[in-house]
Amino acid sequence: MKNIFKITLISFLFIGITSCEEGDLPIDNLYNNVVTSGSVLRILDFPADLVTIAGGEITPNFIRYQMEVQEGDGSSSPDFKEVRMYFDGFDDQDLEFPTLDGNGNIIGEQLYRTISKAEFTEISEINGLPEITVEVATRFLLDEFFGNAVFGKNPSFIKTRFELEMNDGRIWSDYNAGTTLGGPYFESPFTHRTIFKIEEGLETKMKVDEDEPTVGEIVKFTVEVKNLDLVNDNNDITMLISLPEGLTYDSDDGEGAYDPATQIYTVGTLVADNDDIGDDEEYKVKLKLYATVNAGTENDTIIPLFQEARGSLRNPAVDQDKLFETMVVQD
Repeated sequence: MKNIFKITLISFLFIGITSCEEGDLPIDNLYNNVVTSGSVLRILDFPADLVTIAGGEITPNFIRYQMEVQEGDGSSSPDFKEVRMYFDGFDDQDLEFPTLDGNGNIIGEQLYRTISKAEFTEISEINGLPEITVEVATRFLLDEFFGNAVFGKNPSFIKTRFELEMNDGRIWSDYNAGTTLGGPYFESPFTHRTIFKIEEGLETKMKVDEDEPTVGEIVKFTVEVKNLDLVNDNNDITMLISLPEGLTYDSDDGEGAYDPATQIYTVGTLVADNDDIGDDEEYKVKLKLYATVNAGTENDTIIPLFQEARGSLRNPAVDQDKLFETMVVQD
């Protein structure tokens, strides 16, 4: 098998060199310097990079991976046990901010499927190695597998990670395969990011007119709730607006009804955001809430953190950056 790689690379890099003995060829040094103790899960066909969810429709309907297994020694019958497939959610493309559930807990990476060697029933036409195609319904991934997720940014990112376990117990993944196997013919990222652009559910925003108030000053919070869905109305919408210590409710005005005793803002129904609603903008509401800065809070830091509005439809995308403010009371 080494000779196969040699012939391929020789023809690509050293066309016309015919007079050297095999042991003197530069390709011998190139190949001999490649560490081949590892194994790879080569992805032959990646899923679409972007999944769009709008109006109850999701495109594309599947995340699909076509993959094959190869050992570093070039064997056409790799001695592996299984492949494990994991999913993890993030709110940024650098995968630094993990997706949270509705209670603010990190969901973290979860095992989706374990694929045994016996399930690799096909032989790839490209390299003649054991092959399988795995499909995951994107609606299932969002509504069931990540059913408790509240994605903090839009768009959000779902990371797929694979692990390849050999029969001798060795495990290869994104964290170690690159150090044991090199060369473009062994390319195996083991991870892939899929962008989820979510245009359904409720978008909730909050802002304050003064983030450096003085004692006794009345500050104004503006809360806006919008139905992102282009097809479906969202009913029974409510929102918890709890003022933090250091602020006292004064008054409110706007659409919907706020009860300072229960701290519940009742919105009711927001229709789908489409062109049929005219100029009434019934797909969104706005509330102005006024609060007084309490005595004895000089130099205190006050951080109002409101919860997102929720209704009859699942609310998968919430930008938490738009639901809190940092206020510093001045002398």
